[in-house]
Amino acid sequence: MNRHVRNHELLLNFRRLFPRSRADSLFSQVLEADLPLGVTCDLLAAALRIGLADKQALLEELDVDLRSDLLIDKIQELLPESGPESNVQGRLCRHFPPRFSLN
Repeated sequence: MNRHVRNHELLLNFRRLFPRSRADSLFSQVLEADLPLGVTCDLLAAALRIGLADKQALLEELDVDLRSDLLIDKIQELLPESGPESNVQGRLCRHFPPRFSLN
């Protein structure tokens, strides 16, 4: 698959996780930046709320095409069944970026 197409697919799937994001302008900048696929994978993996072992597995994969496949699989596992606030695997999907804490 063309890496530009895969990059766009990753970003759109990631956007589906956070449809009401307050980071619309930042997201648009990343979409338009035309970053290399490996950089996009690293940024999205860092932003996902997944376990450290899953993040480590993504970072250890040297083949960027395979890493992007693994990342899309992870994103699709996290996608809510119905609506952005659905319970997914015992976790509530939250907004990205996280809201400011008063703590």
